[in-house]
Amino acid sequence: MKASAASVGERDAALRMLAGPRPPADRDRSVERFQRLISIGALDPAGLFVVRGGSGAILGSILVSVMPGALGLAWPPCAVRADRSAIEDSLVEAAGAWLRARGVKVCQAFAGSDDHESFAAFTRAGFTNPTRLVELRRAATDEPPPIRRLAFEPLSESNRTAFHRMLLATFEGSLDCPEANGSRSTSELLAGYEELPTDGFQLVRCGDESAGVLLLSESANGSEGEIAYLGLAPTFRGRGLGSELVSFARRWSMKSGHASLALSVDERNAPAIRIYETHGFQVSGARSVFLACWSEVS
Repeated sequence: MKASAASVGERDAALRMLAGPRPPADRDRSVERFQRLISIGALDPAGLFVVRGGSGAILGSILVSVMPGALGLAWPPCAVRADRSAIEDSLVEAAGAWLRARGVKVCQAFAGSDDHESFAAFTRAGFTNPTRLVELRRAATDEPPPIRRLAFEPLSESNRTAFHRMLLATFEGSLDCPEANGSRSTSELLAGYEELPTDGFQLVRCGDESAGVLLLSESANGSEGEIAYLGLAPTFRGRGLGSELVSFARRWSMKSGHASLALSVDERNAPAIRIYETHGFQVSGARSVFLACWSEVS
């Protein structure tokens, strides 16, 4: 039972199977979303794999995508009940080989609270489940606490080198899913952020020294702001400076007219979660993280 790339004619059926046992209307919306992402180039249809039965009927499908920075993203395989495990394992194997052939060193998959059964194939293939990402959100209202010790410089050509150096420095000792960083090179780590819109990128300074970075973005319709990444260099941690970064993000979100400000944080990062809770963020969801780390690629 061997998986292979889906043909153009199989794409709709494969995506429909990937959407899983949802109500028809929800399944249609899911398929439409995948098709739209493919049409705008955000997903490569070459990452859609299927297993076929003797009659050519699709028995299972999986979708994976190559992301910047030697990263890959995987949606869990979905298969018919008969020989389900064997079908799923074949799909994960083929998809993983395709990703590694394209230089992917870390593949990520994210599971909601009710999705773990469909992620069993990843576990069988060697993926680990190191943590959960906790989703936090607060209304973009109320004046945040003042910023007294830090200064913020928008990313520009004049400070780009300092920004990159400081971004890398913030990864040292990070509590936010450090497992995703270990097998990637410095250039690959940086490339993971170069595809993001840089309008909200800030180099953070404390006096004459660079202290950290703050990466801000917004939803596609502009209604919600997001703290995409927040980090301080090790020597600047433990001084209460993280709260000032959050204050800046809150003020930026208010000025941008967002209804809310959101972020995701590793549930093991207790110091960061305490800061966010102090600023009034509340849990709005959580996703389990599944990771495959490949030190060597095909």
